[in-house]
Parts: sequence; structure tokens; C-alpha cells
Amino acid sequence: MNEEVKKEINLILNLLKGSLTQNEVSMGFDNETESLMFFDTATYIKERRFDGFRVKLEELVR
Repeated sequence: MNEEVKKEINLILNLLKGSLTQNEVSMGFDNETESLMFFDTATYIKERRFDGFRVKLEELVR
């Protein structure tokens, strides 16, 4: 992987981080479903309830 590709991926990940922070969304990984989880942080802390969506890791790498 060349340096340009690494920089591009890091830029996109930093944009994702900024969006998650701005929108008070957390991200996690579900080992059972092999999915990234995006969910409302406040709802999870207050109610221990998942309010969000999942994206299978496989969908991102195909």
C-alpha cells in the first residue's frame, strides 16, 4: 500500500470520527455478526438500548 492510499484512508477515517463526534454517535464492533455498529451514545448510556444500524464488515471490503 503506498503512502497516498494511506493518507486518503486516514483522511476519510478522520472525517468519520468528526461526524460521529459532532452527532454524538458511537461506533463498535459486533463479533457475532462481524458488523460495525453505529449508535446513539446518549440513548445507549441512559437506556442501555441500541438505537442505530449495523454494517457487515464484508460489505465494506468486497
